[in-house]
Amino acid sequence: MKILVTTIAIALAFSSCSFLTWKSSGNVEVANLKSKQKARVSLGMIQTRDSRSDPYSARNLQDMLAFEMANRGYLATRARHPAKTEQTPGPASTPPAKPDETTDLFPEKMRNLAGETRPQNGYGRADDLLDPTEIRQVMNQDGSNYFLQGAISRTESGNLLEMEENFMIFLEVYNQTGERTGMITFTVGGNSLQSAPFLKAVCARIAKAFDDQVASTK
Repeated sequence: MKILVTTIAIALAFSSCSFLTWKSSGNVEVANLKSKQKARVSLGMIQTRDSRSDPYSARNLQDMLAFEMANRGYLATRARHPAKTEQTPGPASTPPAKPDETTDLFPEKMRNLAGETRPQNGYGRADDLLDPTEIRQVMNQDGSNYFLQGAISRTESGNLLEMEENFMIFLEVYNQTGERTGMITFTVGGNSLQSAPFLKAVCARIAKAFDDQVASTK
């Protein structure tokens, strides 16, 4: 009996180790940048339209999309946002209001989840999307052929017991003159963009759509 219990314990230990190894194996891929790219793409601001979402979801989308663009022969980089001039308050300006005493009691991430603060975008600011003049400026700085900007939107549907997440991605495509020449959308229900494999699959499909239906029509 003792031998049987020992054998079962060893078998469970090995199966547990195998399970943990499988769960943490992950996946590594490499995108080699070719010496001659099809075009250069500037990835602009991706707004996050959900106060409870991960504030880094926009950057994750940008970086994964840049990787999948490279797989298709494009050099995609995060755009350098044009600096905005801010007015310096004069002597008669009203001093900024003192933060509420309870502000420091809650971590910034928890305040984001509660909807008290607006999540920052990929540029570390919460401005609107760029206008054509700013897009031309960015593209001249980056020497890019295309400029992409847009938004990620998350909604919920169903009842309290069977709630389903829905995600939408909107991307606008601009040429070197700042003219919008195309749009790319992606919609899904029941899957989350917080899942790394799913996000990668989505970005691969977006890159393919850009290559097949946007860049090819130039």
